[in-house]
Amino acid sequence: PDYGSASTEVTLKGTGFSALPDENKVKLGDRVLTVTSASSTELNVTIPEDGVHGHLSVSVLGATAESTAVFHYAPIVEGADKTSAKAGDEVTLTGKHFDTDPRLLEVKVGDKVMEIISATLTEVKFKIVAGTESGKITIARKGKGPVEGPELELATTTPTTGIPIEV
Repeated sequence: PDYGSASTEVTLKGTGFSALPDENKVKLGDRVLTVTSASSTELNVTIPEDGVHGHLSVSVLGATAESTAVFHYAPIVEGADKTSAKAGDEVTLTGKHFDTDPRLLEVKVGDKVMEIISATLTEVKFKIVAGTESGKITIARKGKGPVEGPELELATTTPTTGIPIEV
């Protein structure tokens, strides 16, 4: 797979691998991964806890190749800076494995898609859109399943009334 959480098992398929696991050096970005099994056409690795999104590369006895696909970690939500908000408010979601390109992410409160203002690997700022109701905050890499975050209570605005008049 090209998407998953830490401890996801990934199988690399190709040719020219060594059947001896130690002769194959697999990296995710700059992080060296442990090859758990090897054959001349397949290598199995486990995605580490502390890695980042990136290409997988394989070096075997001096020859190196890189995957065309990028492995993306599933987001991990650690919290939000607010437990309640109203339409127009900004909320910051914190965690790991988000993305620096907000167009690749989708944030929802309940079933309503929010407006993402900015994104880093550890923080996503979004604006509460009109018509949002209370619910769980979720974040997803577009095209992948959502990851649940905390509950967000939406404050409803009560219409203002004038000063009570005694009759």
